[in-house]
Amino acid sequence: MREVEVKLAGEIVDMGLLDDGSEIVVVRKDLWEKLGHGALEKRMLMQAANGSTRLMDGCAEFLELEIGGMKTWAHAYVVPFAPFKLLLGRPWQRSILLQKTEYDDGRVAITIHNPKDRREARVVETRERKWEKGTKDGLVFRSVDDVAKDRATTRSTR
Repeated sequence: MREVEVKLAGEIVDMGLLDDGSEIVVVRKDLWEKLGHGALEKRMLMQAANGSTRLMDGCAEFLELEIGGMKTWAHAYVVPFAPFKLLLGRPWQRSILLQKTEYDDGRVAITIHNPKDRREARVVETRERKWEKGTKDGLVFRSVDDVAKDRATTRSTR
């Protein structure tokens, strides 16, 4: 997995994990609290790869994410614990028309487009994710509706 440097809400610089398989953008609660923003709304269930579910703390709507000097925005769901501080899932990647370029020497760069003016683009280098011991466990983030549909399908096939 790859990560990229992100400035959150014009204040804090940290690494964001690029995840092509995630259906949402996720920010860990300790990072959210450092930003000093207010209460959260729009709660959502998180489903882990093992099938367990947990309620998230809320949604940080229109969280500013600056990458390579370009401001972008995302609705980021806040979770109390995760093996990352910021996960940049498919909704954000689609909003900035993210493209990956892999080079022979192993480097990977992303091209991002300004959500307000698609003609403006930036190329930003990524780095390989540095995993802390015991944190490489897979998490899958899914909407409440998707979890409910899967449960209904499972019940109907019994």
